[in-house]
Amino acid sequence: MKKLTALLLVAVMLAGILPVALPGGTAKAETKYMTVVGGWLRLRSQPNFYATTLASYYTGTTVEVIGTYGEWYNVKTPDSRTGYMYGKYLSSGGSKPVAPGTAATIISANGQGVKLRTGPSKGYGVIGVYPVGTAVTVLSSGTYWSYIRIGTTTGYMMSEFLSTGKKPVTPTGEYNARVISWNGYGVRLRSGPSTGNAILGVYAVGTPVTVLQHGATWDYIRIGSRVGYMMNKFLTTDGVDNTVTACQISNESPKTGDVLTVYTRPANAMVAYEWMNENGVLLSTDAAYKVQGSDAGHKIYVKVTGIGLFTGSATSKATAAVVATKTLFGAFISNTSPVVGDTLYATTDPSDANCTYMWCRAKTGVTPKFVGTGSSYKVKAEDEGYAIAVVAIAQGDWSGEVDSAYTNPVTAPGTGITGVAIDQAAPVVGDTLTCTVQPAGAKADILWTVGTDGFVGDTYTVKTEDAGKVITVSATGKDGYTGTKVSAPVTVKTADKVITAVVINESIAHKGDELTFTTTPAGADCTVEWLVDGAAAAATATYTVKTGDVGKPITVKVTGKGEYTGSAASTALIPVPDSVTDVVTGVVLDKTQAKTGEVLTATVEPAMADVVYSWTVGGAAQSETTNQYTVKSDDIGKEIQVTVTGQNTWTGSKSAKMTAGIKLEGVVITGTPKKGETLTAVVTPAGADCEFTWKVGDTLVSASSTYVVDPAYEGKTITVTATGAGDYCGEKTGSVTVAAAASDPGMEEPGEKVTTDEGSNSGELGNNPDAPGIIDGGNSVNENKENDTPEITPETNTETDDTGDGNSEVEMQDGDNDGGEGNDVSALSEDGGEDIGQPEAGIDEPTDGETKEGDGDGGELPNPIIPTDPMNEGPGLMF
Repeated sequence: MKKLTALLLVAVMLAGILPVALPGGTAKAETKYMTVVGGWLRLRSQPNFYATTLASYYTGTTVEVIGTYGEWYNVKTPDSRTGYMYGKYLSSGGSKPVAPGTAATIISANGQGVKLRTGPSKGYGVIGVYPVGTAVTVLSSGTYWSYIRIGTTTGYMMSEFLSTGKKPVTPTGEYNARVISWNGYGVRLRSGPSTGNAILGVYAVGTPVTVLQHGATWDYIRIGSRVGYMMNKFLTTDGVDNTVTACQISNESPKTGDVLTVYTRPANAMVAYEWMNENGVLLSTDAAYKVQGSDAGHKIYVKVTGIGLFTGSATSKATAAVVATKTLFGAFISNTSPVVGDTLYATTDPSDANCTYMWCRAKTGVTPKFVGTGSSYKVKAEDEGYAIAVVAIAQGDWSGEVDSAYTNPVTAPGTGITGVAIDQAAPVVGDTLTCTVQPAGAKADILWTVGTDGFVGDTYTVKTEDAGKVITVSATGKDGYTGTKVSAPVTVKTADKVITAVVINESIAHKGDELTFTTTPAGADCTVEWLVDGAAAAATATYTVKTGDVGKPITVKVTGKGEYTGSAASTALIPVPDSVTDVVTGVVLDKTQAKTGEVLTATVEPAMADVVYSWTVGGAAQSETTNQYTVKSDDIGKEIQVTVTGQNTWTGSKSAKMTAGIKLEGVVITGTPKKGETLTAVVTPAGADCEFTWKVGDTLVSASSTYVVDPAYEGKTITVTATGAGDYCGEKTGSVTVAAAASDPGMEEPGEKVTTDEGSNSGELGNNPDAPGIIDGGNSVNENKENDTPEITPETNTETDDTGDGNSEVEMQDGDNDGGEGNDVSALSEDGGEDIGQPEAGIDEPTDGETKEGDGDGGELPNPIIPTDPMNEGPGLMF
């Protein structure tokens, strides 16, 4: 009873802040803003505790109030969602929140770094410490905490340390692009969005990049492990593949109550989501899906479809069948605004949980008291002015103890609703339910509760997924009528008593054949009607094909009787003449290329042909005998062939084949073919897994993706051969000829003017024709040197890479340290930056800010779901 004692203590505290019910109905309010208090607060699809949760928002989140519905507010959140929030956890006041996608800068009064955390409280772990001036993108803002992105890392930072003085930008999601320029020279990557920021490196035309955020003039991009800014006029998506190729569900062995997310390839692609079960029933279109009790026994998969710059779609592998847990998730009261004389009904999530109930009442200044047991409670006159709650205690093989939210204070009966009833006592799938409200002619808002979901409307049509669920309807008075009444519950007839399908047991029929059928569920008691060309032909369990039936469609229709309900009709069967020979005419594969783990599906022509399947890989027979084959790693580069051979009345044999793996389409060499320059092999498709062989004649000179030209090979042809590896196959070769030595290496080429004026080339393109990609302006280069001595020389420099692990890497050094700051960012330690001699470099909250976050949940606040990059093994919480 420990939980019960806690409930009573909480009741005493909550009773003092029980909300006054707002007028029933929906009314447009003047534009105003309110702030979430007490912890994480759910946004629901309807104004009741049974409705689907759309998202959750932390303390300090400011929302726009659109209207009211009883004790609920119809709101618009900072990320443009609309729905309903419970008014008890919204505080009056607040101003319009910062728009998602707003650019901001880190600030602090003492100039020291600020911590980025995994959640909106100083109790969460520290991801890293970032210096003043760091550019961030605000994804969602709140009074005390904001959810932000720095590079590819997301987390929470206190709002007081963020300045939004810069213009907002629109997040576009990550996408692929490549470097271009009209004179063929390399393009600079800078530490900030200005030609005044430090140069991080210069990259050749064709270099593949990932655009992390698109701006008006500058794009924030990633090249390898390095991130920075490049002018977007030197980036293009032409000829770049931004196709969504694969997706994977985060948990392939889910249980009821689990939250599923999706990993896509490419990572962080902009996509639309469709969560479905194995029967094709759409479950959700949100980015994440919480597994419901109704999913037990079903498999779940997700389809993602590219949007924005992304194209294509992919469907995940189905999960294992959802395992039903025996744990109570929640308790609910059917009527949140009771009137003396009402009967309140308790329900649970899951709805079939085995539990006992205890009812209690509470109000300010009065000790809470238990007033009843059982799954229902009739409100008494002495309950007037009290709020009612119920405790559900699991028993048997169930576990857990959960408390409902408190109702509004009980009111005395008046001119109000006296009753409501559902018109059907045993509804089945497909029925449209209506209700009758008493007294006759009373005006009321109608809310249908199906399992744990709520639906507003005068009628409700029973869905397939409702089978076995309990349905109630509540009527809340309006237009002069008061009070709320809830109907007695009715249960939808279970799926095993509803006929959902029927099939004819033969796929080919001739004159004289006897046709039979099978129902789903098997053996259902039903009436039968055989139809030939749409006309009734028989009402018997079997049907014998007649001479006149040949060439006409035959179907069977069944309708449940006795304990069975529902009806179904089969697909048509068309009898063929006895003289017709059934011949297999073809077979096709659904893919022309496939990676390891992908499934090939063979489709036979005609579709009704009765065939056997055999598969070979590289000429070797395989064990698969169905129309599907899963590609193995050993298959890459080999020819996969499927052969279908007719059986029974079918004759003939047909084959289809393809080569496993993704074929290399080509390889080109980028870079200047002259002594000392680095040549790079770029393959198509981009990012293909390859092995490289560089040769001059028969001499092997390199086995990596790059080659530095040896002066000994001036005037000779260099070839590179890319050979597919992993899931890629095939071989492609490219070549270039090394330029002969110039007669006077100190002379400039005709028509080119060397200058130190960086503005003359838009601030982004190098202009030394003898060394494309090497910066020759704005950094005090001696223009009279006869050799091409670049100002940027390879030098080992410790920097913080995009995962924040502080590893060293070799990069282009421009003489003033990486990024132009006075201190290397990686010098800041996680706990306050002691290695640079400062007392505390990690501030993220005021000294009295501990009371700002709030940690209550009020029975309505879920645990936070922290966004993460599942492809990043760096900081952040992993699912």
